[in-house]
Amino acid sequence: MGLDRFEIRLVLLTALSLLCAALGVVNLRDRGAFGLVSDGVVWESAPNGLVAQSLLREGPAGPAGLRPGDVLMAVNANPVRQPEDVTRQLYELGVGATARYQLVRAGQPLELRITLAPEPRPITVKAFLRVVGVLYLLLGLFVLWRRLRASRAQHFALYCLASFVLFAFSYTGEFTTVDWTVYWMNVV
Repeated sequence: MGLDRFEIRLVLLTALSLLCAALGVVNLRDRGAFGLVSDGVVWESAPNGLVAQSLLREGPAGPAGLRPGDVLMAVNANPVRQPEDVTRQLYELGVGATARYQLVRAGQPLELRITLAPEPRPITVKAFLRVVGVLYLLLGLFVLWRRLRASRAQHFALYCLASFVLFAFSYTGEFTTVDWTVYWMNVV
């Protein structure tokens, strides 16, 4: 009384769904724990340096004294010429570190100390898509187990599983082993 092909596929598809659900929980935890660092400033390249175009209300630069129009010359005595240079410096320092900004305001040199914060995460369409992905997974498992012998139940469950992966997973940018797995699941 061995398992027939149908039962083996049913068990494998259910196990794959549970594995993806567990990976989704780990991915959600990682996204919550890993924060991109931010100074709360939109920098724009100009001939005389990087100009603070605007400040985020929730960002740490405003309370530290930075104003729109300030020209950034260096971060921690390292010259910056492009907005990417600032991003690289901030990423190396990390969330919670204090950065020394060498600025020019109205022709006068100025140094400010800014404590870096995680980039704000507003509730976006991604949160809605995660919910849709979970609903896909639940629907696929429900149909799979409710209609065991239906001719296309396994195909539908596999489609729902792929939709769950597409909607619920997103890599953080930290690129740990789990993050690489999620990245390649999204790419493929």
